[in-house]
Amino acid sequence: MLDKRRIRLMTKLALYEQSDVWKDLKISGYYKEDYVGLKTLKGALWTMVGYALVAVLFVLYNLDMLMNDMSMQKLIVLACAAVGGYLVLLIVYCICANFFYKTEHANARRRIKTFYNNLTALERMGGNHRSSPRKKRKIRDKLRAKENIL
Repeated sequence: MLDKRRIRLMTKLALYEQSDVWKDLKISGYYKEDYVGLKTLKGALWTMVGYALVAVLFVLYNLDMLMNDMSMQKLIVLACAAVGGYLVLLIVYCICANFFYKTEHANARRRIKTFYNNLTALERMGGNHRSSPRKKRKIRDKLRAKENIL
């Protein structure tokens, strides 16, 4: 006889396993502070590159105007404005990225925990025998081995 709860749980686990489990395993493999710091640092570097490109394009676009009216005082003010704008952008980005990546890590950990709990519940529904820690370990080792391959 088919157990509807078991089939629903198996379907739920299969859908999650095909879509997000590998990404979540990769994220949850880091400590929260390490993950947030690494992602924020990468983003800050790309923000610097993007800001530099925009600044270069702005200077090239307004080159005639800058050369006609340029004095040392105006050059210093322009450079200070560019550096100040960059610092404001960087601070705002780091605050937003910090919040976003902390939330992403917490959600990934929560989904993985739910996934493992559902696997345990599925094992318990599986039959009259009690699930052994060895079986749980085998399932988790298989998932981690697949994660390492990716």
